[in-house]
Amino acid sequence: MNLVAESKLSTGRAKTVLVFGQSDSAKAVISTITATVTDQIRNRRIIFTGTGKFSNDTIEHIKSVILPIIDEISELLGIPKKNFRLSIVNPGAASINDLGIEVSGYSADVPVFLSMLSALLGIVIADNIVSTGHVASSDGDIAAVKAMPVKISAALEDKTIHCFVYPTLDKDKSMEALSPVEKENTEVAVINAKGRLKMTSVNNAADLVEAFFTDEAIVLSSLQEGFFGIDGSGKHSGNPVSATVKFLAGNNQKRFWDVLERYFHAGDNEGTKRLLLAFSRFYITSKMYPKEFGRKLLQLLRSLPPSTRKNRIVFPVLPTLECVRLTQFAGQADSGDIGLLYDAAEGKSIWIEPSAAPRAKSSNDLSEKDHGQMLVDSVISQIDSIALAKTVAVPIDTARATYMLNSLTVKSNEEFFDVISAFYLHLQRHIHSVSESIDINTIKNEAVALVERTFADKGGITAAMNEASAPIHGGMRFILDYLTDKFKAESQTRHINRIIQEILGPLDRDVQLSFISALLKRLSPHLPQEIASAQPERFVDHYETIAKEYVKSLDKINETFRRF
Repeated sequence: MNLVAESKLSTGRAKTVLVFGQSDSAKAVISTITATVTDQIRNRRIIFTGTGKFSNDTIEHIKSVILPIIDEISELLGIPKKNFRLSIVNPGAASINDLGIEVSGYSADVPVFLSMLSALLGIVIADNIVSTGHVASSDGDIAAVKAMPVKISAALEDKTIHCFVYPTLDKDKSMEALSPVEKENTEVAVINAKGRLKMTSVNNAADLVEAFFTDEAIVLSSLQEGFFGIDGSGKHSGNPVSATVKFLAGNNQKRFWDVLERYFHAGDNEGTKRLLLAFSRFYITSKMYPKEFGRKLLQLLRSLPPSTRKNRIVFPVLPTLECVRLTQFAGQADSGDIGLLYDAAEGKSIWIEPSAAPRAKSSNDLSEKDHGQMLVDSVISQIDSIALAKTVAVPIDTARATYMLNSLTVKSNEEFFDVISAFYLHLQRHIHSVSESIDINTIKNEAVALVERTFADKGGITAAMNEASAPIHGGMRFILDYLTDKFKAESQTRHINRIIQEILGPLDRDVQLSFISALLKRLSPHLPQEIASAQPERFVDHYETIAKEYVKSLDKINETFRRF
């Protein structure tokens, strides 16, 4: 049973409880073990950093027992072994006698193992779970630890903690290290805590993984780390480590579709697109087309409540360029599925069964004709004037319209640079996600460079500053209008270049040839015979220029027709 509820999720961080002192004077604080993947330093696989210290015995145990388990999981999943940096984050303990922190013994084994596995696989862990336990063998068995009552008490006092994971108490020999009194006190503490905490006992590493890692996190990790295609059933040899791998690798195809369905029902468009992109890129990297992907995706969409499909899902659920990249690996057996994938991705033909006849074509016909036409349609649909207006122009125009100036003039050069820098950042925020850590100097330099480009033929930045202080054409409003037009034109150019490169750049030369061939065929009635009949190889190295010019000509024709 998975324990993750509404909580903050992070990679390589597992909460635990550290105990200081003995018997009645013992105090426990919530702490966090952090693990990050790092380069090997001086032939060391694990580096221990930070003010918190691990005792020598604990370090040796981590190296000799826990790291080999992590390595075995890596090997069975087909992931290269990694090196780690381990530390203890413990703000609570810092206030106890102002002493340094030292972890001794083995009660932090479980969170150490979890943080390392999380860092290895890129799987997030919820921060509302605390765990403790001794990894007692290289097979991944987990044994009981001491001071459980005081640890449970610390977890109860911390209102952010919802779950407490601990070794199974009635396991054979698990309580041998405890006195009869401590055993009884531990059992009572567990029972009393169940009113507020989810108390979950575990026997081994497989139990831990099942308790901590969600299906969403596992399937995303399997796609990103490359073990999505591994059949976990063949990895089980009876011990907990192989059972862990079986759980992580087994049936990820089913996990994928189950998680995707949950995302659709919840209207989680961000999660949907993140998962579908990871799925697509896994198969692109593998140079394979996922069997019946289009049919299964279309069927899933058809199975959703109509109100969910119409009101909660934002199409396309998979960008067109991703579909193009993916379908270049389709074979003859997949030809009928390609059209279904495009329909599903764009939300088309959800309840209209596409004609089967056009889909059933040979692999050669698909690559030379259908695929080329799809490429042309995909490129054009994303860089024509309508797409540019929607993607680039409208957000920038909206940014300009919502930017209100308190004055049309500035009183100093410093104020001028402050205004244009603030406005430049305002434009960036409307078309890009700007990080919280902004380099102000970079923003100012880019804003000044934009002014210089904008007013290069109007007297340069000096003319702009003169207009700002002694207006002739409207002062700062005039300047911001011109900056907006220049920013918009440059953004559109960048968008066009990016789309063409993203769609056509990574593709094989044969697929680029099919694009030129399809474009020549589409334009053949309007081209001179010598060009219309020429071999595509003559033009393939210039596909970018040809695509841009074709779009320009289409835009001019559309603009002409709209006048009448």
